[in-house]
Amino acid sequence: MVAVADLPWAHNPSRCAHVDRFEAIAALYPDEGWTPPAVGAHWFVRLTDEDFTVCEYHDVDWVAVAAASVEIFEALDDEATHDDIIEQIAVHLGETPEAEWCLTLFSEPIVCRPGASSVTNGQHRTCALKAAGAPFCVVDTDGYRTSERHAGDPWRRAYGEIAHYWTRKAAE
Repeated sequence: MVAVADLPWAHNPSRCAHVDRFEAIAALYPDEGWTPPAVGAHWFVRLTDEDFTVCEYHDVDWVAVAAASVEIFEALDDEATHDDIIEQIAVHLGETPEAEWCLTLFSEPIVCRPGASSVTNGQHRTCALKAAGAPFCVVDTDGYRTSERHAGDPWRRAYGEIAHYWTRKAAE
């Protein structure tokens, strides 16, 4: 389980309805041969509630999805199977779109090592989780343990990421 605010920012939202805005923001940053996390943070803070409504990933209650994923994960024993997870999701969320999205956190997990600058398989869900204000969710940390259990504010973290980037650039 990780703090959602600590998950990396989008670095290549190619299938997003707002990819053109991402690319316009990326063009404001020096070409470093890769997309700095500040670009994704900058893009995120520029998205409005109306922008989120045009994306199917934002159509569900991600706070409920994330909370269920954490409760289920904490309750599972070492012998739990995929069927056990499906059963627990049904108990927590019934037969809802939220249940389907919760299942993806286990069967097609967001993969992210602590401190990484990008996620594998989960940029859209990460964006939706952050926008919804979900505090924690289940993430495959690729075998690395996380020690901190603090919920943060994604917008505050985004502004900090942007400021840190430009402060570092100004010092170069």
